Amino acid sequence: MAGDPFKGKNVVTAEKGSVSTSTYTITGTTLQEVYNEIQKKGPTIDGKAYAGSTKCVLKGFDEGYEYASEEDDDQFKGYARFNKAKLKFDCVITLPKFDDYKSKLSDEDQKAWETYYSGVVSHENDHVADYAAEVGRWATEVAAMRGEGTAKDEKKAQAAAKTDVGKEFAKVFTPANNEKRLKASAKKLDGSTGHGPTLKFTKS
Repeated sequence: MAGDPFKGKNVVTAEKGSVSTSTYTITGTTLQEVYNEIQKKGPTIDGKAYAGSTKCVLKGFDEGYEYASEEDDDQFKGYARFNKAKLKFDCVITLPKFDDYKSKLSDEDQKAWETYYSGVVSHENDHVADYAAEVGRWATEVAAMRGEGTAKDEKKAQAAAKTDVGKEFAKVFTPANNEKRLKASAKKLDGSTGHGPTLKFTKS
């Protein structure tokens, strides 16, 4: 394409949908027992169990398009790009549920559990924010996509361009690619912050 035929900036945004919470039940009379329960029941990431995890998926794409065209001899060249479009994503946070910790743990261990649990929640919320930033970067990529098509009729040339840019989107944003990129983003965050807090206890 010789130069971009579009004038002005197009807008593609990332929109966070639902952030739901899934839980698994744990119990224990000591922090070591609680840790063992988490190791047994907690979500696994790369084969290792953690207290919490966050999974986000691209749930939809509200398409919006903008068109341009150029007449060349007896046919039209149509161009299409996404505009006023939204990438939508949902997240599910998995957390431990320890309902009876106040009757099971000592006062000291209760405080340690509360501090640990709030740290896990905070870390998983960091993942949601990180995913939002990553999908925001995807939106920038989508905004840069262009489609082209030719036909004797201007509208048909633009329709062909719309199909072309749609194919480009479908090729880049496959479920497998999306999952790979989100995992890489999560790994980067964990690499700089660790996988959340550590439950400290004295081994018996």
